[in-house]
Amino acid sequence: MPNPRHGLAGAAFGAEAHLLVGASASNISATHDVFFLRSSPGFTSSGVVSAASFQPGLAPGSIASIFAANLSSGGGVARALPLPRSLGGFEVRIDGEPAPLCFASAAQANVLIPLTASGVIRIVASDSGLESAP
Repeated sequence: MPNPRHGLAGAAFGAEAHLLVGASASNISATHDVFFLRSSPGFTSSGVVSAASFQPGLAPGSIASIFAANLSSGGGVARALPLPRSLGGFEVRIDGEPAPLCFASAAQANVLIPLTASGVIRIVASDSGLESAP
């Protein structure tokens, strides 16, 4: 069975069929691979807001909320300091550097904006190897 990767998650399911052949019955077992396609995390700049006010405009050292569909398939909540750079295979890079995460779910992620951030920043989210557009 293929390993889940590149948006292709695989699972094997067993099934039994009872076929009548002449006067006798035969049991046949079959296993089928079923694949579920998952899309990349996707969000726009309007989906990135201050976690304190839910308004546009981010400050270095503040927490940003990212709202979108398909953000994280695993996710979770940070339970210790320092904050993790990955939660359940989900991560956010700000200007190319992994950013500390507070929370991640399928529809929202909270991330710490680095103190060194200035001007226009580039945010890319990835979930188990699937990346959003910058």
